[in-house]
Amino acid sequence: MSAKRSHLGNENNKDYLREDVLGSIGEWGLGGQADLRPYVFYSRIIYKIREIINSHDLDVSWGHPINAKGEVGPESDIIIFRGEPESDWNGFGLPPVIRIVLVDLKNIVLIIECKKRVIIDRKDTSRIKSQDECRRQFRGYVDFRIPQKSLWLLSENIYYEQAEERGKIKDILENQIGYSKFFYLFDEKKKRVNDTDWISFLSRINRLR
Repeated sequence: MSAKRSHLGNENNKDYLREDVLGSIGEWGLGGQADLRPYVFYSRIIYKIREIINSHDLDVSWGHPINAKGEVGPESDIIIFRGEPESDWNGFGLPPVIRIVLVDLKNIVLIIECKKRVIIDRKDTSRIKSQDECRRQFRGYVDFRIPQKSLWLLSENIYYEQAEERGKIKDILENQIGYSKFFYLFDEKKKRVNDTDWISFLSRINRLR
């Protein structure tokens, strides 16, 4: 294991996953229209990404991509980009509200979509195929010719019926639907935190330039 990967796999980062990411999600998952889980989830992820890429001359935020025609694309939970965004809104000169950036396609390094849960169900395969809608939305707004730097999917947890189906989720999302990378942080079936994917996610973020 490299020194950098070993550093990213330290107990502080594992504690961050348990306490600041998964713990915060549980605390703010109020249910109904007051469910703040999605915002808490990708906000905590953005904080950690910002910490890692701080020395890479990259930035990260929530916002929208802009394609070559100047058209604004779908809302993106996490955009990692280089240079300055086309637009950077964070209130009207008053204390910050929520930072929203518009980023030109040529400056986008990576877009990460965050999901609460990915399900594989043999009786209803449409439940996982529905993720394909997200990739279709981003066609023309990310460069799918660069497989390591286009569209990743990060899920809070996964659920499956049989143990052997767990490995199929990654295959379906990456090889059939077409996400460049898929990571999940909690195995709902086993009630187990997925440190392996978390450290792999951080390590791959650290390689971005």
